[in-house]
Amino acid sequence: MSACERFEKEYGLRSDEFVDKRESCELDDRDDYFDWFAAKKGLDVWDRRLRILAGVNI
Repeated sequence: MSACERFEKEYGLRSDEFVDKRESCELDDRDDYFDWFAAKKGLDVWDRRLRILAGVNI
């Protein structure tokens, strides 16, 4: 289970929804939220890189 999946299960919120709420300041500053935000943003970066690399033909 990934870090994002653990947070989703614990807080009953999808990661995309969480990021929207976090960026609009609807959530407080608990430590878990910082960890979840970092995990989701990092996962998004690696997903974008994987899509780019998947399109490269050698």
